[in-house]
Amino acid sequence: VKTSADNDTRGPGGTAYLIAGYQGIVYAAFMGAAVMNCSWGGTGGSQTEQDIINYATQQGTLVVAAAGNSNSSAPHYPSSYLNVISVVSTNSSDVKSSFSNYGTTVDVCAPGSSIVSTLYPSTYAYFDGTSMASPYTAGTVALVKSVSPSLGAIQLGEKVRVTCDNINGQNPGYIDMLGKGRINAFKAVSVSSPSVRAKDFVVRDSTGGNNNGNPEPNEIIDLYFTFTNYLSPTNNASVALTTTAAGLTVTQGLFNVGALNTLDTVRNTATPFRIQLAGNVAPGLVAVLKLTMTDGAYSDFQYFNVVINPTYQTHNVNQVQATMTNNGRFGFNDFPTNAQGVGFIYPSGGANVLFEGGLIIGYSATKLVNNVRQPSGTQDNDFRARTIYQLQSPGTISNQDGYTWFSDSLAPATNLIGVRVDQYTYTYSDPDNDDYVIVRYDVRNLTTSAISNLYVGQFHDWDIANYATNRTGYDPTRSLAYAWDQNTPTAPYIGMRALDSAASVRGLVNTTGLVLDRAAKWSWISAGTSQSTVGPQDIHNVISSGPYTIAPGASRMLGFALVGGSNLTDLQANADAARAKWDEIRALVSVGNGENDLPTSFALKQNYPNPFNPSTVITFTLPVAERVSLQVFDLLGRRVATLIDGDRGAGIHNVEFDASSFSTGIYYYRLNAGSFTETKKMLLVK
Repeated sequence: VKTSADNDTRGPGGTAYLIAGYQGIVYAAFMGAAVMNCSWGGTGGSQTEQDIINYATQQGTLVVAAAGNSNSSAPHYPSSYLNVISVVSTNSSDVKSSFSNYGTTVDVCAPGSSIVSTLYPSTYAYFDGTSMASPYTAGTVALVKSVSPSLGAIQLGEKVRVTCDNINGQNPGYIDMLGKGRINAFKAVSVSSPSVRAKDFVVRDSTGGNNNGNPEPNEIIDLYFTFTNYLSPTNNASVALTTTAAGLTVTQGLFNVGALNTLDTVRNTATPFRIQLAGNVAPGLVAVLKLTMTDGAYSDFQYFNVVINPTYQTHNVNQVQATMTNNGRFGFNDFPTNAQGVGFIYPSGGANVLFEGGLIIGYSATKLVNNVRQPSGTQDNDFRARTIYQLQSPGTISNQDGYTWFSDSLAPATNLIGVRVDQYTYTYSDPDNDDYVIVRYDVRNLTTSAISNLYVGQFHDWDIANYATNRTGYDPTRSLAYAWDQNTPTAPYIGMRALDSAASVRGLVNTTGLVLDRAAKWSWISAGTSQSTVGPQDIHNVISSGPYTIAPGASRMLGFALVGGSNLTDLQANADAARAKWDEIRALVSVGNGENDLPTSFALKQNYPNPFNPSTVITFTLPVAERVSLQVFDLLGRRVATLIDGDRGAGIHNVEFDASSFSTGIYYYRLNAGSFTETKKMLLVK
């Protein structure tokens, strides 16, 4: 089966639009196709599309796809999805075609330069492209199926992949970047070989780290894989782990698989791969790891990426799973690949519904900074991250607190505003408050003049169920913008509440004619709520609050809630809960709101109440963000509790100390914040 574009639907210059490619995959799988060829694709992926590939694979259909013609190693879809055979183009000398993509997600090569093909209405012509190489591979898979009809979808692809001819010698600049090599139809139907592949990749830092699930400097991380042998049994197979990433040293890199029968699996639980991380490992490093499988004459390899010292974190303690980054984006850290992060999942265990999210701040059509989509298809990148994203569980405010800060110093000079943003996120686990994430922004004026007419907003590209039939709505009584899929009653409603009242709500239709420049973004965040409803179509949504005036050196605190609900009534109730919680947060944390400055000095306050039983609140102030340690000691100077150990933003902070398990007596609490240190005494009386 070959899926193709609708010849009657074309864009500028006659470029054909693929309007039903993934629907075609579903149809072909449903009809029982053994293999399908997809000579199409592009950048940007989604979990929905991966789910479609997984469905086809489960139905016994192997998807073969062209790797793309941009001479790039960037992921290309659908070819880069799991369970797809990705095909590179080579010429008659087994050299990579100059136009062909390549990389660690590629599986095989096939001829794609100067290929004779049919041409409408009744002639032949020569064509170049991975679109020519991919059908050769799909045809070879079909040949294998005719010889070995009992093989499943993945087995068919592996049979073609492991029997490729190695062409590294002809391509010294692309070692391991062209998959296993050029396909060989004769070997595919005649040669028996194992095929050991790794999946279900897990990283843990419980042995030599702080057990927060994130690989960080000076930690030892353990890596666990499940290995499946798809083809002939192994005799004495082994897997070796290597990496050339700076700051990573493999200290345990061999796993003995031994004998593994066809379709059997084994996990390296007892002997995990182990890596020591250096103290100076770069933030956000994407470390490339290589697994090499051997068993006698059999040799294979597979690549994985691990994000070290991550610049993003995922909230995961309630019904919402949401990824936040250290530069104001949310959902994913690597648009449009969208492999770093989970997006926005509601309810927990469901599907991601967010393709892109980010922050927009501005006071005119030119004085505007943001980190969301721009006309080129990439993103504006105006915010400079100043720290990694910190996630604390339990938090000092909520069950899971997040924090980072960034400035707009990456913006072009004509667009620069001069602000620092301290971003906090809060999630709660109790049933009354487990359907939302609160995002707090403390926007500080770094200039010597007042900033007036300032609006702060969030951009969201929602893909809920069938994103082609999504709609947007607005509840003005709650300052609640929301989106849903009109054709999927079981899909959630997703809301965006401006916790300080909405200034503008804009529903946008994702079409090729959508204007994405800064002037358009200024209109999105400042033009009011009259264009809040669009659809059913592929939609975006923007919500903002303002206008604000911020004096030089002053800061304004404002917030948004990202909310989920099973229907509109449920969504509204959850948005009300978020608004009530925001009032509590504002009472606990004061940073000015424009009329007051941030704290001007470090200070540790006396706990209240004191004496206390069984809990008390400790308050401290920070004039700037700092690394903070707040610890409790007994009368003999022994540390009995660590209340905070991590970065905190400028402001007034309140921390509850629960001493239910402690005995009556005198205790000391000590604050270390940068070079500042202070200790105070408190009395527990039971």
